[in-house]
Amino acid sequence: MINMKKRTNGFTLVELIVAITIMAIITPVMSMVLFYVIKGFSSYEAINSINKKNQEMLNRIYMRMSVNKRIFQNTSSDNQFLSRIQLTNCPSVLANSKLAKIEEGGSLSPDTTTFIAASAGNSLFFGSYEFASTFNNVADSDSSTHTVKIDLYRFYYYYITADNPHSITSRPSYRGIEWKSIPYVDYRELINITNSTLRSNTVKKIYAAGIRYGWDPAATVASGSFYSLNSNGNITLQSAHNIQKDKYIDITKIATGIMGSAYRYGVSPNTAGWPQAPLKIPEYGITNGSFPGGFETVIVGSSRGRKVLVRSSIVAQIMTSYVTSQLTIVCSARDVW
Repeated sequence: MINMKKRTNGFTLVELIVAITIMAIITPVMSMVLFYVIKGFSSYEAINSINKKNQEMLNRIYMRMSVNKRIFQNTSSDNQFLSRIQLTNCPSVLANSKLAKIEEGGSLSPDTTTFIAASAGNSLFFGSYEFASTFNNVADSDSSTHTVKIDLYRFYYYYITADNPHSITSRPSYRGIEWKSIPYVDYRELINITNSTLRSNTVKKIYAAGIRYGWDPAATVASGSFYSLNSNGNITLQSAHNIQKDKYIDITKIATGIMGSAYRYGVSPNTAGWPQAPLKIPEYGITNGSFPGGFETVIVGSSRGRKVLVRSSIVAQIMTSYVTSQLTIVCSARDVW
């Protein structure tokens, strides 16, 4: 009787060598396929995210400028106001940053002879109408009561900062910041209340509502623009007043890695000497070190109808590729104060 030995389970050496060879061929192919799939999802996410964020940022600026009261420009007197902004615990302003200088007879197109590149900036600073605050039953000197409406304003400062961990290749990219102040009442409207008792009682009502300061929009020097409102109804000039911060917001912040891998992004740096740059920065301003970066501003036109151009360029690096979102808006803004 023949004794048949049962085969032991396992691989022969030949089978093992074949399996290793097949895996050695397949693994790089699968890795490459996976790489391109992840890159594709990441690129799709990045393009959509930076386009959406860029549009949201410009919409914010547009909405605030549509109710603008006063635009500050790159002059010695207006820069005094800018220096009064309370930037403690805020991201630092990009080196060489400046406001745009208003060119009343200028153009928004670099292709025209009336365009002045030296007047372009990379930040915006303006006082914007907030709302009219209504105070009821305010007594005058004859004990008659009145309803008093006083306009409130906030100051907005839009700028870019190099305080951003997301470098693009070896170049720093920037963040966009919206800084806004606490509310200020219109000092002119207060002082124009001729009945001193009515004015004093109005100030008391404003103070009780938590508003502590007034701004004279028509003042041309910072030292004569700001006033404190006191609980006793008095108004006091604050010649050294710093414009008080409410809060600041990173208006370019994006959550990455939702669909694919995380990616680097930010407001674009200047692109001279950057062969991979997906677009040209600057388009309007004149390069001065890091100025202007991918946030450019130009202001032209008369005070009754300024045209404010804002160009924003956000760039993202996905592995070894680059995508960008470039958007431009033109706001019409009154600047009559």
